[in-house]
Amino acid sequence: MVDLLVVDNDARIADLVAWFLERGGHTPRVVTSYSAAREALRESTFTLMLADLELGAEDGRVELPLLESEGILPPTLVVSGYLDAEITMELLEIPHVLGTVPKPFEPSELLARVDQAIEAVHELVVEASPETPSLIVETALDETSAPAESEPEVLREVLIDPQAAPTKESGSSDPVDDPVADAVDDEDGWIEISSEGFSDHPKWDGAG
Repeated sequence: MVDLLVVDNDARIADLVAWFLERGGHTPRVVTSYSAAREALRESTFTLMLADLELGAEDGRVELPLLESEGILPPTLVVSGYLDAEITMELLEIPHVLGTVPKPFEPSELLARVDQAIEAVHELVVEASPETPSLIVETALDETSAPAESEPEVLREVLIDPQAAPTKESGSSDPVDDPVADAVDDEDGWIEISSEGFSDHPKWDGAG
């Protein structure tokens, strides 16, 4: 069990991600801004940070290098819906950024990438000599090598590509008040996530 920091300004998405991380045996802490993340990083030590890029007035492309320059950026996975080849290469030039995870994603994919990152961090700590106590990550994780672990279908598809998601069978159109309860309540049901929260509509506009 390791301590993780989740940085995402959509609190409902962050809370759901944290729930999946807890299921994976980790201890996540959620903050909704880079300023709050900075305070948390000065107060506590985290094995890994999962950070979104676009947080309203804050841009991860600016904030992550600043945290790096301040010497407090932990090993980090950038989880965002605003990734392209140029942005990804820019992010991977930051020593402590291990890799990127595009939104939308499958929960099992995220857990696999998190476990892969934690394993890489532990290996680097073991290999570090006493003369180099600080952890500097200079290589990114393989973006394609992490296997997706098997998950129950409902949970596995919570954040999947909307184009691949089947249409939900007709039923109750009540809004989703409890994403976790509803995710495990109906074997054949689906939960979509958008920047505005959760919906039981079979299509959504994507996450930020």
